[in-house]
Amino acid sequence: MTEQSSKVKTVMKGKKYLQIFAASFSICFITFAALVNFLPIGVCTETRRGSLIEALSKSQLDDGSFRSFLPNDTSYTVENTAWTLITLHTLGALESINPTKALEYLNSSIYPIREMYLLYLLLQAVKPFDDIELNNTALIEAALARYDSDSGGFHEMNNEVSGFPIDMSNKSEGYSKPNAITTFLCVEILHRLNALEQIDKAKTRAWMESCRADNGGYRPFPQSRREAQNPFDVDYAGTNIPSTYCIISALKSLNHSLTDKEKSKTTNYILSCQSPKDSFVIHPNGTNDAIYYTYYAVSTLSFLEVLAQEEVEIPVRNAGAYVLRQQNLDYPSETYGLFNLQNQCGSTIGSYLATITLKTVGRLMILNNATPRAITARFHLLLESLLFTGTGCAVTTLLIFNYDRQHSKKDDKI
Repeated sequence: MTEQSSKVKTVMKGKKYLQIFAASFSICFITFAALVNFLPIGVCTETRRGSLIEALSKSQLDDGSFRSFLPNDTSYTVENTAWTLITLHTLGALESINPTKALEYLNSSIYPIREMYLLYLLLQAVKPFDDIELNNTALIEAALARYDSDSGGFHEMNNEVSGFPIDMSNKSEGYSKPNAITTFLCVEILHRLNALEQIDKAKTRAWMESCRADNGGYRPFPQSRREAQNPFDVDYAGTNIPSTYCIISALKSLNHSLTDKEKSKTTNYILSCQSPKDSFVIHPNGTNDAIYYTYYAVSTLSFLEVLAQEEVEIPVRNAGAYVLRQQNLDYPSETYGLFNLQNQCGSTIGSYLATITLKTVGRLMILNNATPRAITARFHLLLESLLFTGTGCAVTTLLIFNYDRQHSKKDDKI
């Protein structure tokens, strides 16, 4: 065999090696890519957002309402329906349920009107829909019936409880006189129904400002102090986070702005209520953290337009991280994907408060991230795919080696 022909055979042999290797490796790589990135295998494609939407959408009943995830609890069906509608709208996922039936259920279930919080939720829930007709006259009359023209504040009737999410003793007398929570709910309702002109706004604003304490926080009522008979949980100044949230929000609806000094003191008061867990408690002396206190704190800071301030930015970011940790992703169950409210494995109200809070702090997109079990599944799939790819490359090497041996024998005979 001449030297030139030997070189030609070597080149041809090299091309064959490359072809075999390329073909084998391509098959392995395509399979690997499909397994890891493209094919919906198991829970590999599961996201935080998707698991939350799935849990909520599966809970819709035949009448359009949404059931509670708490055992043997049927008392909050109307609230659950409103919370779910608002949450899914915030997530851009109303198509996952039958919103028309849910809205019809809501509109037919709030009468006779008992709680202002239900009306407040109703107006939030119907906001995305233009074709829903409410009995605005009845809603306005319900709010005005609670108006105290002497003080300018609002109170519940017959010692009713407002339904507002807050830790409170079973005593309801706190709501029987003008208070921050009922005032907030009624002002918000009248504001959204363009009916604020039916009250003395200056007097109402003055009553709310009288609830302000020297520490920058707001009291549930002007004379609130930390006493045994006070039905509201307050600090030594008589203030707490929920009342501060209610007053600041209502003042905003009345187009009243705080001075820079007032805004700074209220901001510092809110930040003083953050716990070592990054959540917020009801007041600086509080010990019981719940996701709704974090919601009230972050929302208040947003109303004050201070979220971008350096001293606020990090605490708020940490609060967002705390909220994310409340999502129930530990074990498969009917509440998997929902957010905890307080010592619960997932709830509708917890998910509502968490979603709004994450949106307020600009971290809602994090819900598009994979769940922990999806990350684990992808890792296992990655190891299996690498093993498959490695096996394929090994087979390729053996094929090339065998091909080389056979052709070497032929060359020796020539």
